[in-house]
Amino acid sequence: IIKQLKNGATETVNWQHGCPHGVATTTFPHSNIVHRETYFDKGARVWQTVHYASGMPKRQEIFRPGNITLVSTWFEDGSPRSSEEYHGDNLWSGEYFTRDQELETQVVQGNGERIRREGHEELIAKEEFENGK
Repeated sequence: IIKQLKNGATETVNWQHGCPHGVATTTFPHSNIVHRETYFDKGARVWQTVHYASGMPKRQEIFRPGNITLVSTWFEDGSPRSSEEYHGDNLWSGEYFTRDQELETQVVQGNGERIRREGHEELIAKEEFENGK
């Protein structure tokens, strides 16, 4: 099913037996560039990727059994920014990089510091984690 949204974006969803199945996409408004891409397996989300307006990936979430989510983010130039593993809502592990791909901080077994940066490397926050929170 292809649907034109009020904001000018286009949404495409494949359905099988009443459930979303396969790749679903939403474009940026008035553009053919994909903003969000989600893969479904018989209605269950398997992964989701959000893109910058340039088309480069910004954030990807992979949903695993046991309520585990793997999250990867990238700077706007495409270089890796972070890689995280969540167990439920708790951050279990994470690695956070500078644009030059130097490891800046990390979280190991729920403990450590997370640096959050925007796509052009602007610092948003420094957060301490203990036991995943």
